[in-house]
Amino acid sequence: MKCPYCGSENAEKAIKCTSCHALLVTDNGELLDSLAAPAAVTVGNAQAQVQPKVEPPVVETEVVKEKPNQTQQFIEQREKERAKEKAARPTYTQSRPAASQDNDKVLGVLSYIFVLVALVTYFLKRDNMSPLLKTHLNQAVVLHVIAWVAQIIPVFGSLISLAAFAAMIYGIYCLVKGSDEEIPYIGQIKLFK
Repeated sequence: MKCPYCGSENAEKAIKCTSCHALLVTDNGELLDSLAAPAAVTVGNAQAQVQPKVEPPVVETEVVKEKPNQTQQFIEQREKERAKEKAARPTYTQSRPAASQDNDKVLGVLSYIFVLVALVTYFLKRDNMSPLLKTHLNQAVVLHVIAWVAQIIPVFGSLISLAAFAAMIYGIYCLVKGSDEEIPYIGQIKLFK
């Protein structure tokens, strides 16, 4: 069998050409020789065989688009939601004068330290209370109650009290920063309306 690409002779049932290594069989198992018969050309007195140039079969490859990482999409979506929530949350510093803000911050810090201050402040200022002070008074009272109840539990009580103390420190930090950000799980418990 003659190779349609380079013209070299190969074995009768060869699949590849021995010199150019081109495939001599199509995907269907047909020989390329039978598909493209050589044409005879006469030039002068000489007759030559011209092999038509047969291109190898083109294998189409499908372009595979990478699927976006679902975890990355979830993280990006969650970050957008948090940014919207943060933008929608009113900041304390925009709505009240500086002297009143400072008084509210001092009362809030004292409320985290002493529960009695939180209760007295709530009952004295309940009609004219900023959202910042209201949020932190509520969290302070809830944390004090959790710490007291934890003292009754024999084994894990000290761990719960320590966690409540850490949450109080975080609450004081948010208060001094001027943010009415709620402590996770604690801020969802509303004692003061």
